[in-house]
Amino acid sequence: MGYVVGIDVGPQTVKAALASEDGTPVASAGVLCPADGQAEQDPAAWERALAQVVHEVRATAGVRGADVTALGLACRVDGLVALAPDPATAGAYAEAYASYRPLRDAVPGEER
Repeated sequence: MGYVVGIDVGPQTVKAALASEDGTPVASAGVLCPADGQAEQDPAAWERALAQVVHEVRATAGVRGADVTALGLACRVDGLVALAPDPATAGAYAEAYASYRPLRDAVPGEER
């Protein structure tokens, strides 16, 4: 039997759910990302968190990687992810507003 893994990379958590190919839920896991109370996010932390939750659901269910036949991925859509040497500022936090406001103001015709 094959399995599918659904992954949700959100502004506060990275979650994974494992289901059989017929849609029966088997296992789920989630991890805070960034750590509780932080406003800045390091994109590499999302990658580590994603690997952690996928490993956790597979280990909980005793499913080998070779038995996973499909992945579904949903990612955050409400934030600016600036890839630079410094951690990216998450748009979901109030502190981020000052960071992306100059960019927003530079775009003609954008609603304020």
